[in-house]
Amino acid sequence: MRIFYIHQYFKTPQEGGAVRSWHLTNALAADGHEVLVITSHNKESGVRYFGNLKVHYVKVAYDNTFSFGKRIKAFLSFFLQGHKNYHF
Repeated sequence: MRIFYIHQYFKTPQEGGAVRSWHLTNALAADGHEVLVITSHNKESGVRYFGNLKVHYVKVAYDNTFSFGKRIKAFLSFFLQGHKNYHF
């Protein structure tokens, strides 16, 4: 099965933070599913592979100190960049 997983704050155990999505997507990939994760990154965009797990990073500046309006703009930017041009 092909699984498209969108999580704006996807983290690996090495990065720290909430890693529930990491464990879920890795378990799905280990079970033989084709998993593509779309997530954001403050500094760079690109693709990384973690075994059978493919993660697309979309460059979107974000900080918890942003105003409400700026955070909404960051989320919309993630959405607009994240939904196009990503294929298995």
